[in-house]
Amino acid sequence: MTLKSTVLKNRGISYLKRIFKISQAPVYISLFFTRQCNLNCSYCKTSKRIATKDISIDKWKYIIDILHDRGCRHITIYGGEPTIRPDLVDMIKYCTKKEILTHVVSNGLLINEDMLKEYVKNGYFILGISIDNFYTTKTSQKIYRPEFIELLREINESEEVTVITATHDHKMLSVSDRIAWIRDGQVERYQKRDEIEITEGKADVIK
Repeated sequence: MTLKSTVLKNRGISYLKRIFKISQAPVYISLFFTRQCNLNCSYCKTSKRIATKDISIDKWKYIIDILHDRGCRHITIYGGEPTIRPDLVDMIKYCTKKEILTHVVSNGLLINEDMLKEYVKNGYFILGISIDNFYTTKTSQKIYRPEFIELLREINESEEVTVITATHDHKMLSVSDRIAWIRDGQVERYQKRDEIEITEGKADVIK
């Protein structure tokens, strides 16, 4: 059995225990790994610069042990910006070794090639990159970066990882290896990216 199938099986068992009230423990947990951030987006509470000291990695491991023992099998690590902390990799390794599906949400601005390669080594791991716009606005500085998209494409090919994008922009589609066609909230079909020719067109506007 692969690590991926083991993780999914364990998470499924945890959900069933909750459904049948065998366990009252949370199956899914969101953690604020740090309140520090390299941006100052107006809609984010972190941008208000909450003066909260970060929990040490040793305390986080203690918390993870308790959550795991009580049935938690899915963790999302938020910030602030989690990649600010150099011990994020240690946190990811600790969670994935316990067969916990680990999801990190980042703005991606601090991630370089070495960091990305280190992240993808750690078992069943998900990295979510939040992009709000193509340019900086008063609301958000989380922007589209062509060099980061190219890095994702290279990692997709060299490390054999899956890149999933939810987008309306064709430049983002070129990063993915599969495309899901969705209509009315339902997946109609999947296609391999290399089977599809993407071109720009025009839409008629009815006034």
